Amino acid sequence: MTEPVRSTPASPVRLEHDLCVLELPADFHAVPSLDEYQFSFESPSRKASVVLSILPVDIPPTGLQAFAEIFVLTRKAAEMEGRSNCRLDEEESRLFDDSMAHVMYACTDDTSVSRFLGWATDRKFVSLWVGMEGSEMEACAHLANEVFDGLRL
Repeated sequence: MTEPVRSTPASPVRLEHDLCVLELPADFHAVPSLDEYQFSFESPSRKASVVLSILPVDIPPTGLQAFAEIFVLTRKAAEMEGRSNCRLDEEESRLFDDSMAHVMYACTDDTSVSRFLGWATDRKFVSLWVGMEGSEMEACAHLANEVFDGLRL
């Protein structure tokens, strides 16, 4: 099982997995998980959570877009079911090329905001869910960008 590590209390949290690497700012800490493909982190100071999920799969290059679209539809349905008063951002972004498909959506409810980002390649589907207390979608977008900067696919 892959475990997030921190070399010193002020250093970033670093997760090294066979399929990706994630480095988070020092104010995050790992939350124990029983799933070897899902990793959760929290930052009390930011009132934020990050969940990294890694799904090892074999996807033919011609199926990347379809796989990513089906996955994001399934994920959005679960989000709508699990969060009362969840409102999905109408601005969805899907960027595709021959080797990777990318999907993203944003969601708000009465007490929090979140962003979901996913990437499909021929070997894996990697997703990040970034959530924050409050209603500042811009702050959540900034944090999602910060988290993405620490992700190596």
